[in-house]
Amino acid sequence: MQDDGIRIVNCFSVGRIPHLLVLKMKHMYYVYILRSLKDSRFYIGSTHDLKKRFAQHNHGEAGYTQKYMPWELIYYEAYTRRNLAENRERKLKNHGKGFTELKKRIIED
Repeated sequence: MQDDGIRIVNCFSVGRIPHLLVLKMKHMYYVYILRSLKDSRFYIGSTHDLKKRFAQHNHGEAGYTQKYMPWELIYYEAYTRRNLAENRERKLKNHGKGFTELKKRIIED
């Protein structure tokens, strides 16, 4: 069986603290979606350390997101290759229909 490098994992929140279902694999890369608890706007990003990056967003250490804190992690996808995560992030940011469909799926769950 060929490894395509993709591991998709949903996350869920209990209150404002997310429970991360992070896969225990070496060198995982993540595409994530945050929702501002201040004004409900969304933010899409990618990282190799999801827990650390989420904390940075909520501690004002990530430029753009600082003024819309606090944030909740509403979704993420895990990849074994960085380029796959970066490509997915770019597609979600630049192709409105893909993000719109994903938001529908997230909100309905």
